[in-house]
Amino acid sequence: MLVVHVVCFGSLVQGDDGFGVHVHRRLLAHLWPAHVRIFDGSTLGLGALAAFDDCDRAVVVDALELRGSPGRLHRLRLDELAPPVETFSAHAMDLSHLFHVLPILFDGRPMPAIEVLGAEIERPSGTFSMSLSPALQAAVDATVILLRAELGAPSNTLG
Repeated sequence: MLVVHVVCFGSLVQGDDGFGVHVHRRLLAHLWPAHVRIFDGSTLGLGALAAFDDCDRAVVVDALELRGSPGRLHRLRLDELAPPVETFSAHAMDLSHLFHVLPILFDGRPMPAIEVLGAEIERPSGTFSMSLSPALQAAVDATVILLRAELGAPSNTLG
């Protein structure tokens, strides 16, 4: 059986940008087969590199600013994501930087197959909120259902 890591990113206090964190919380309420591990990447940036180790496949869950319809789900390959910006700042780290560093980490070892499962959001406003819009809440529900079906989670939940 292939080992799968689900790594969820987002900022809980940035409204819809917290999509991945909300998915993570919901995923933890379910039992998972032994070959599936769920990780909270939150806003760790490069600190989440270890979550990609010792797996065959990694599913990254995050909010995406694609200028489309908020809440719309996308499944993207790494080559479909924008490259990181040329200038480097530890304060402006995003997933593109993480994905840019991963091949260096895996130098000489096979890298896991990585895909991004993301929901479109509007550009964060900068105001603090721990709530999701109705469109993103629906996307959380859809993402949890999709991952449970895809990764073989049993129908029962914890607690």
